[in-house]
Amino acid sequence: MRKSGKRVRITAQLIEVASDSHLWSETYDRELDDIFAVQDDIAQSVVKELRDALLGERAETAATTSVAADVRRAATGRSDNAEAFQLYLQGKFHGERVTQIDTDKAIELFNRALTIDPNFALAWAELSQVHQLQAGYGFAPINEGYARARTSAERALRIAPDLPEGHTALGLIYQGHDWNFAAAEVSFRRAVELAPGDANALRHAANLMRILSRVDEGLGFIRKAIALDPLSARTHRQAGIIAVNGGRLDDAVASFQLAVDLAPTAGLHHAFLAIGILLQKRAKEALAVAEHESHPVFHNLARSMIHHELGHPAESDAALKALIDEFAWTAAFQVAEAYGHRNEIDKAFEWLERAYEQRDPGAVYCASDPFFRALHGDPRWQAFLHKMQLA
Repeated sequence: MRKSGKRVRITAQLIEVASDSHLWSETYDRELDDIFAVQDDIAQSVVKELRDALLGERAETAATTSVAADVRRAATGRSDNAEAFQLYLQGKFHGERVTQIDTDKAIELFNRALTIDPNFALAWAELSQVHQLQAGYGFAPINEGYARARTSAERALRIAPDLPEGHTALGLIYQGHDWNFAAAEVSFRRAVELAPGDANALRHAANLMRILSRVDEGLGFIRKAIALDPLSARTHRQAGIIAVNGGRLDDAVASFQLAVDLAPTAGLHHAFLAIGILLQKRAKEALAVAEHESHPVFHNLARSMIHHELGHPAESDAALKALIDEFAWTAAFQVAEAYGHRNEIDKAFEWLERAYEQRDPGAVYCASDPFFRALHGDPRWQAFLHKMQLA
């Protein structure tokens, strides 16, 4: 793409990688004032040429109409305001990074986009997902954050009922706050049906399968998500967690390492990599990795677990105390995990009950969590799963 003033020249090329042969190219000269028309024009041309080159489908009237309809569907929920769309893209960037500063910035950017275009359905859907992320990771009160997330998701779907991102956002609320897993599955499958190429929808569908201990289905979804978006650190992290649930620790550590490599300053990645290494019985290496974790909840969780494994009770207690003193209001589930790993059964159940009472979204992961295996023989375990609607 080349830009001069308000004019832009875009050259699109179709190359067959296997033979390095040039199949098609086209150059577009347009005014930037009509950038979305340029985008749609190029998209239609590229799809037509792909169908011709790969499927042998000539550009006839019926095919051209079908392509135009496909491009219109792909633009569902989009704003026609270039400034609002730019703010939306910036918000998506910050929303991928699980830190207080980044999620606050994402919310600010989405709200600025929505001030310019209140009918920007995609921005409402993404705003919903950031609100639920804040509620889930201790950056906002749980009930308050999910209430804002629900309002935004419902607004997105009122504007664009077939918006895949809107169904994904609503599914996250059904899953993380309502604990209505059947409704969440309906929402995620609807999102995937509407946009089978949406890696975000596939990642969340995979996560739900993890919650429901349907590991093979989760693997199917997450592999598709990675194929579609191989540079998403969050997707690789999710792949690692699913691999842990399936007992494939080498695969898990490789996925967590990819997440770290792709987003070294984002929250959670170092903690999950450290815990994966810990599960491989390499506690000393795990401790060195955990020290780089930026999210304080997961930093303390990983350190408590690792020091316990190293036979350092004082250090393990200190990390767990810091977790409780600072984050008991939002991280009851992680406290329960630490006690479960330390084989302190009564304390683990006490904090699981707190997670339930606080509506901690982490509680939905209890059935598949490897750190609660010591609890499985206790009669309280099945009772808790029934209460969580996971039995």
